[in-house]
Amino acid sequence: MRNAFRHADAKQVAVGVHYEDEQVRLRVRDDGKGIDPEVLSRKASEGHYGIAGMRERANIIGAKLELRSELGGGTEIELCVPASKAYATGEKQRGFEIVKEYTDHGISGARAKRPGLDDLLREARLVRFNVVLVWSCDRLARSTRHFLEVLDELNHLGIEFVSLREQIDTGGPLGRAIITIVGAVAELERSLIIERVRAGMRRAKLEGRRLGRPPLGLDAKQVLLDRARGLSLSQIARAHRTSRTSVRRLLGAAAPKGSLQLGSQITENKPPE
Repeated sequence: MRNAFRHADAKQVAVGVHYEDEQVRLRVRDDGKGIDPEVLSRKASEGHYGIAGMRERANIIGAKLELRSELGGGTEIELCVPASKAYATGEKQRGFEIVKEYTDHGISGARAKRPGLDDLLREARLVRFNVVLVWSCDRLARSTRHFLEVLDELNHLGIEFVSLREQIDTGGPLGRAIITIVGAVAELERSLIIERVRAGMRRAKLEGRRLGRPPLGLDAKQVLLDRARGLSLSQIARAHRTSRTSVRRLLGAAAPKGSLQLGSQITENKPPE
């Protein structure tokens, strides 16, 4: 800004800072005399390294620098800093180091299964990091239930969670209190789900509805006769239009307890001798 007043003869300088999910944009515009296009195209002029220095410093932090100017029309400088750099800078006081950035481009945050989130949870279980830093809680999950589940799993893994917009930091006393509440709510939700499932099963039994898979409808006597005639498990399965596993299970249930001969015949897929 000082250079805008000193070198551009500007009367007004406008500064705008925009905090976005993907980046932070800093825009500075003045109404000065502008910069010669030839100067902009050169890397640096003798004795003047301001523009070249700005571009060099922007590249160091992985930012994007755009400079627009015209003679007599003022100058506008826009600096776009990636979120992973801009939002994590203030956390370096705690000794944080960014080991990996997990992103999901073009995928709705309402989905519980996302490649980036799945990758984060997979590496969290492998203890590849000890802090998860997000710009906002809705970047992690959109539904309250999903958010509680993820936060509860991170807590059980001993991984801290930091959200910059909501100012949630589980490394501090308030954050730990939030985690305690979150864990209690998550446990309550799981208990309520179990109770609802059990209540539904009890009601279904009272109404006479069958629980579980429907019966196979196999003719057990005919299956035993086919086996006694020397048919293999595969032949019996094809004849009754079922799987070998179902045939093996039926024969195993029909075998007398303590009979090892029938069990070995079923396992080896051999007809009885």
